[in-house]
Amino acid sequence: MSVRSAKDAIKEARIKAGLTQEQLAEGVCSVAALSKIETGLIGVSPSTFQALMDHAGASCERYPLFANKTDFECFYALRHVKFHLDAWQLQPTYTELKKIENTNWANNKFYYQEWLLYHCLLQFKSYNCDHQKNYTLLMQALHISRPCIDLSDFQNLLLTRTEIMILIAISQEALYLAIDNVTENIYHQLSEYLSNSKFDYLETERLLAEATIPYCKYLIHKSDYEKALEIGDLNRHRMVVNAETSILLELTFLCGVSHFFLNHEKKAHEMISAAFYSAHALGSCYATACKTYLIQHTKFPVTEYMEQLDDIPTVHYPLPQELPSFQLGDGTFDILSNEIYTLGSLIKDYRIAQHISQQVLCYGLCSKSKLSKIENGTLQPDIALAEVLLQRLGVSERIFTFWGDEKDAKFYDLKFKLIQTSHYTTKETYADYLDKMQALIDASDHLYRQQFLSTKLGYFIKDHDAIPDLLDAIRITIPNFNIHNIMDYRLGWEELSILNILGDCYRIYKHPVNEGYYFFHQLMYYSNQNTYDIMLRANYLAPFLCTYIRYFFSNKDYKSIISMHSKNDDSFIKHRLYFYGFYCFYYCQALEECQQSSDAYRYGVYSCNIQTLYELFSNSKVLQKGFQEDYSVKLVY
Repeated sequence: MSVRSAKDAIKEARIKAGLTQEQLAEGVCSVAALSKIETGLIGVSPSTFQALMDHAGASCERYPLFANKTDFECFYALRHVKFHLDAWQLQPTYTELKKIENTNWANNKFYYQEWLLYHCLLQFKSYNCDHQKNYTLLMQALHISRPCIDLSDFQNLLLTRTEIMILIAISQEALYLAIDNVTENIYHQLSEYLSNSKFDYLETERLLAEATIPYCKYLIHKSDYEKALEIGDLNRHRMVVNAETSILLELTFLCGVSHFFLNHEKKAHEMISAAFYSAHALGSCYATACKTYLIQHTKFPVTEYMEQLDDIPTVHYPLPQELPSFQLGDGTFDILSNEIYTLGSLIKDYRIAQHISQQVLCYGLCSKSKLSKIENGTLQPDIALAEVLLQRLGVSERIFTFWGDEKDAKFYDLKFKLIQTSHYTTKETYADYLDKMQALIDASDHLYRQQFLSTKLGYFIKDHDAIPDLLDAIRITIPNFNIHNIMDYRLGWEELSILNILGDCYRIYKHPVNEGYYFFHQLMYYSNQNTYDIMLRANYLAPFLCTYIRYFFSNKDYKSIISMHSKNDDSFIKHRLYFYGFYCFYYCQALEECQQSSDAYRYGVYSCNIQTLYELFSNSKVLQKGFQEDYSVKLVY
């Protein structure tokens, strides 16, 4: 189905939720403005669209129509900020925040509100935080949309995700400021609110886990270690499956501390080590904060190797100056304005900037005529087509959650369940999800069919030599695909993923070494020659590098592994900590094979603990056993 208009999506969501225009508009815009939005007389920026849809409890969060190009740039940068913060990458976070400030928040109070939230989270995560100033700034951010909110009684309001995140941050700062009952009060209200919300299950679990962090700290402060462990461990396990790095690190450490105070020494060491070394692997100052807490507030036996590793320094980031939000607009705009920036405008600008012809961009996807209509705004692309066009231009489609029909919603719900749970579910359950996914695909859904085949073949790769099937899958959109001519194509995430799986087949089924090496070389060359935003680069290149390094390792080409590591910037893979654990698994052994023992030991410790963080305990044991038996080295940490 084509991407739907904002007016239809908002009105339908409001009616489905049983809300009046007055209820939906509260804290977002005037009732008159909402009426004009629903009748298509004025447009609405993504931040305002998200706020309205959150109030309605709808699963969609963004609509790809912008007041102008600055509106898009501000929106895009905020997505990058969130992505960097989750990986505890603070300097890139600050750089993006400065970029947003220079746009004057696109004259939009909701962008400004989200920006203030992220600035406060940056302050907290840097561990150079003035808690009182941070608390004050967070309250000012909340008052942009909720000027009269009562922190002791807000659960009957309709809350946006940004407001929920601000409330969680306020509860955390209140704990550090010893403000009575605020942390506990906010947690119980948000827990009740989210348990009854209509957000999709992944978002609901993420927000519940975020809210659990300050509450667990509160329980530990009150010496209620059993309850802290019970609530913390439940949400920690959910974040293992959801792969939310920042939340997972904090909840794992808090569970480890709770275990320690309950005299569960082995489990305490396991979890505290997993959080500390995983954070250190990321280059995150959270590792320093963990060690400082252990020394100052517990009698936990900090190990010799923990002491031996250099502390990750904390960095001071200046607090922003608060701006009166009434100076900024509410994110609505004249639908007839000649500055409106559509999805088609975005595709056209990126295509021209990269000197790509329409014919190359749309090859295997749609006709050149159809792409022209999309670019000039006379045609809305269907959701799958919009995603691949963006990916081929190096833009992560995950910055948008497109609003389609019920079939689209079911397909993407299954797709993300399969992505998130692939390592933590049985083959029977996975096959059941695949059957439901396949049942939604019609003969004309060639892009959905490709996504289905990529997901299926990637999971069952060890069951049979899937090269013929994978070649059929890639030729759905690249009919004449030839690895020798890879630079003639523009490839989306799904296409790149299929090629990554193909490369793994060369390793598993012992195809000629030179053939596999050339295949990976071409993929790496393509990846280095094309532009990707950090989100797409991390989501594609992180698993690709793992496959690449595993291929070299299986062929005992250890020097190529070390050479590859030295030539490539690995910062993006740290945004996908799960894959970084596998990368370190092979890299540390290659280092040891080449007598670089000190670094080998460190990366071995990183890998063991990242694997433990994600409950892949057998992988950690395999690596420890391998070091002991092959190199006579015992990994002690």
